[in-house]
Amino acid sequence: MKRILIFIDWYLPGYKAGGPVQSVANLVNFLKSMYYIDIVTTNTDYTDDTPYYQVKSNNWNQSDENVRVFYFDKKYLSFRRIAHFINPDIYDIVYINGIYSCYFSILPLFLARLKKISRIIVAPRGMFSSQSLKVKKKRKYVYIKLLKLIKWYKHVIVQVTNDYEKDIVKELYPECDVFVASNFPRICSKESYSIVKLKNELRLVFLGRISPEKNLLFALQVLKEISHINIKFDVYGALHDKKYWKDCKEVYEKLPGNIEFSYKGNLKSDLVHETLMKYHALFLPSIGENFGHSIFETLSVGRPVIISKNTPWRDLLSNNAGWDISLKNDEEFISAINKLGDMEQTEFEQWSRKAKSMADSFLSDSGIKLNTLKLFAYEQDSKPA
Repeated sequence: MKRILIFIDWYLPGYKAGGPVQSVANLVNFLKSMYYIDIVTTNTDYTDDTPYYQVKSNNWNQSDENVRVFYFDKKYLSFRRIAHFINPDIYDIVYINGIYSCYFSILPLFLARLKKISRIIVAPRGMFSSQSLKVKKKRKYVYIKLLKLIKWYKHVIVQVTNDYEKDIVKELYPECDVFVASNFPRICSKESYSIVKLKNELRLVFLGRISPEKNLLFALQVLKEISHINIKFDVYGALHDKKYWKDCKEVYEKLPGNIEFSYKGNLKSDLVHETLMKYHALFLPSIGENFGHSIFETLSVGRPVIISKNTPWRDLLSNNAGWDISLKNDEEFISAINKLGDMEQTEFEQWSRKAKSMADSFLSDSGIKLNTLKLFAYEQDSKPA
């Protein structure tokens, strides 16, 4: 079997970095019967300084059949040690997550090109999207222009998850090969169950890191306008931006009496499906999503979602699976929550079935397995999908 070398800043058992960790874990789970896979990462979770107690740092750890993980202590990271891994006599494919990280994006790509690894794949994880580029805009603009000037992605396969992202990358870097292959979602292993739904009662959940991109502040401002629905709103996610959290706190402390707010902290990945089933819907009006694992996972357990239009999950209302709404239209968000709050058991269960059906259709119709196999079997002189 061929060998894949993967670079990612954070990996299992970590979970606080959210989507990228889950995307790679799901990808590895799919590919491990066809490839030997080595993963190079750090020995701490996102925003943490304490190493994982259950792994050997600065050493290989066998995590599964055909899968090993090397957990770097950050003090041990160096150019020389990263270079040691990238060996064309051992690895056929180098798979790089992200574009900004010095040790896990920039150096691996530079070295993989220098050492002429036969196949180099970069997964930007939505970092080229217009929404992402708005954060630290000037610094990113200069960096992206520099990469274009030096033709950084020449002879590199850039994996995107949809045609919209493909157009953005192709415009920025016309010299690269762009391949569309959706992220692998995590399949719920538990049977989903119904939840009691009373008129004018609603349990909403927010699942995402506490940062401007996930838009919790907007969600709270919308809830402030809900008057006749009794809502329990629980928030799960890593506290990434303390200043932003302070702004959120100022709003949630002034919510009306019919809104019960609770911050639940981080949610371990193996508890996500079970937790989502305890709520009527996901409320995640994020500024943008490359894929949206929490959105898919909510749909997959039979719960509708209320999200922005800036994700791959569209036409939800026509499928009775939820709402995808422009962030410029607060009133539509308010209307969606009121509509969901007004539902009684029978109607809610119809929407729940439609939500699950949408997730099931994605798995069967998206061609995700075939496209992923093509991505890793892709030859430079062939046309990308």
